[in-house]
Amino acid sequence: MAGYAHEQKVNKILNDGGSVVNILPLRTLKKGISMDELLNSRLMIQGFNQGGQRTIGIIRMKLLMDDMVSTTLVHVIDAKTSYNMLLDRLWLHEKSVVPSTWHQCFKYCQNGTVRKVLGDSKPFIEADSHFADAKYYIKDAKKGKEVLPSKEPKSSNSQTVKKNDSSAGLYSSFLPITAANRLPSLFLCPFPSEQ
Repeated sequence: MAGYAHEQKVNKILNDGGSVVNILPLRTLKKGISMDELLNSRLMIQGFNQGGQRTIGIIRMKLLMDDMVSTTLVHVIDAKTSYNMLLDRLWLHEKSVVPSTWHQCFKYCQNGTVRKVLGDSKPFIEADSHFADAKYYIKDAKKGKEVLPSKEPKSSNSQTVKKNDSSAGLYSSFLPITAANRLPSLFLCPFPSEQ
């Protein structure tokens, strides 16, 4: 996602439903936010970068993503991350945000209308190519094609199920997924209209 934090443009905002704190790397803070605005914090974030990470401080930030305006408390850390801001589970719940990793967007209700915020189509630049997730976005300069993971080779241990095989009954209740039997994607909201 992209948006504005403290009136500064911020791209690579990650919505993480598994995180319990909002995180802002120090390098993002230095892009235009004064260090004087930080409040002291003694919080130790466990499980970050395969260990513990002490926060430098906390700051209350005004966030703007499309039409959504929110104010949130963010913990500043000095670490190299692939994102410029991480928004936690509490932020998602407070704003009634429904994220979709598959569609790279999130939806929320505002004044009785369902709104949709799209993710960045190209969040990484060549300088960020050392991050593992950048390979899905950065184009190959020579060929002009996206760099995608290679196809997984077929296992030599794979077995095919024959129709007359007794184990075929286990799989007979599964239908192949087609356009006709696929469940539609639904967004449940107490309000019927969508923009």
